[in-house]
Amino acid sequence: MEGGRDFSTDVLVQILERLTPIPRRRLRLVCRHWRDAIDDAYAGDREAQNRAAKPLFLSYINNAGHCTARAYVVDDLAGGSFREVWNSGAVPHHGGIGIIGTCNGILCLSENLNPGGAVTLINPATDSTLAVPPLPYFSRQPRYGTGIHRWHELYSFMYRHMTGHYKIVHIPCYLDRTCEFNTVQVFTLGEASWMDVPVPRSSCDIAGGLVSISSALYWVTKSTEKIMSFDLEDERVTNINSLPVPAGSGYSCRLTVLRGALGIAIRVRSPTLEKIEVWILEGRREEYSWSRRYNVQVHGVQQELAQPHFAHGEYVLTQGSSVSDRHNCILYGHKLSDARRRLQCSDVRINKKKQGTVFGNAEGYLHHMLSPSRTEPPRFSAQPPIEEKDGGLIQ
Repeated sequence: MEGGRDFSTDVLVQILERLTPIPRRRLRLVCRHWRDAIDDAYAGDREAQNRAAKPLFLSYINNAGHCTARAYVVDDLAGGSFREVWNSGAVPHHGGIGIIGTCNGILCLSENLNPGGAVTLINPATDSTLAVPPLPYFSRQPRYGTGIHRWHELYSFMYRHMTGHYKIVHIPCYLDRTCEFNTVQVFTLGEASWMDVPVPRSSCDIAGGLVSISSALYWVTKSTEKIMSFDLEDERVTNINSLPVPAGSGYSCRLTVLRGALGIAIRVRSPTLEKIEVWILEGRREEYSWSRRYNVQVHGVQQELAQPHFAHGEYVLTQGSSVSDRHNCILYGHKLSDARRRLQCSDVRINKKKQGTVFGNAEGYLHHMLSPSRTEPPRFSAQPPIEEKDGGLIQ
């Protein structure tokens, strides 16, 4: 503050704790210092919410030119209890459905049949849906070599606890040689249309994934191998850090979320052994640093880390398929001992003798593993198609 009338962060936090959530949200806009103080003061609440979140996964089954997507919630990892909470019904296979994300029990999906994808919000508890307005324009259509459109990989569904806003962000990096963009599209639930947000020119490697944490969206740049972020509050793009290890031949990386923090899984494949290193980004702003947390080795079995959320409690989750039926997806859990969890970096060995505990066996291909937060019920009063009801969360 000006005039030497500054006071300590502890005093500021004590004052803020006396306020209700709505005034606190407004006070976050005063300055960066107040914003950081409020966020830090309630970081413990967010950690508790992350621990309480239940894993959710999406699976696909293809049949006779159509595909069906199903969403499951794992109620009890140790007991292998999971249940279906949503079923898409049959949709054209060449379009398919992709999950963008989930917040407070609300699923955000994209039907990829048409250019841009048809984004829809679904409340499985009330069986209500809301169609999001389409993007206003497209300059090119992103395609993989197979020609299959995967529009959902260009979106992120975000909820900001401190403001109560639901937002969908679109990164217009089309899968050509440059993958560059200088505008980000943002849709705020309750508004009538998308908003263009100019940003400094950047690029995005979609294979590295889009990951959102709190009010920030992260991605890996094309060719330069840096991690960038787009902050919804500042509406600016920031260079976060370089990759923890130099990229090279045989390497692939994908952003992940590790207990509410940004992580990256770096995979090295060989004919006999697959190695995965998982690093977590620690610190804040200009003081970020990487810390390696997991060494995963897979030998003799077909298992991959569940993405983007693979760590739940004392388990590391992987996905695979049945040897006898490739159309069945299996969710495995690998329990870490107390001694291994206390280590800075935990080793996980997966082989024919140690395949892990089967937590779920669902028809189709496992596509996405998420942790739906359960902090506040969804508020869609400004959008008539979705009705608020008691028990609106996935319970």
